Amino acid sequence: MTDTSRPDWIAVDWGTSNLRVWAMRGDAAPDLLTDSNRGMSRLKPDQFATVLDEACASIPDVMGLDAMVCGMAGARDGWQEAPSEMCLFAVGGAEPDNFALYAAAGCTGVGLGTFLYQPGHSAKDCAARAELAVNAFRRHFVERSK
Repeated sequence: MTDTSRPDWIAVDWGTSNLRVWAMRGDAAPDLLTDSNRGMSRLKPDQFATVLDEACASIPDVMGLDAMVCGMAGARDGWQEAPSEMCLFAVGGAEPDNFALYAAAGCTGVGLGTFLYQPGHSAKDCAARAELAVNAFRRHFVERSK
């Protein structure tokens, strides 16, 4: 963690094989806290909270911060299975060029972690990519549902 101030919120990408955690602060580039092999397939449901606490240990006054957790944490064998009536979001490889495919397959949204941010991207780069994603989302998901 390069910035030691308290972030606005925590972003968590919990994949099958890997766990990535970022501290999010306003318009600043996300600050990678953890990039580990502690993915869902390597944990028991009662280990997720401890692993997340360890990943966030460098954050001052972490209690009360919102954390957006996406990925496999909501899978049947994950931290807590998401109910079947939950909205279906495509994660892992989703980008504006393939939103139409995901919408046609029945997804109601997409996860954009690696599309929005890669190490070295500036806040300006992320904002430009976010604008592309929002416009594509409106075209393929919002307008389609009308």
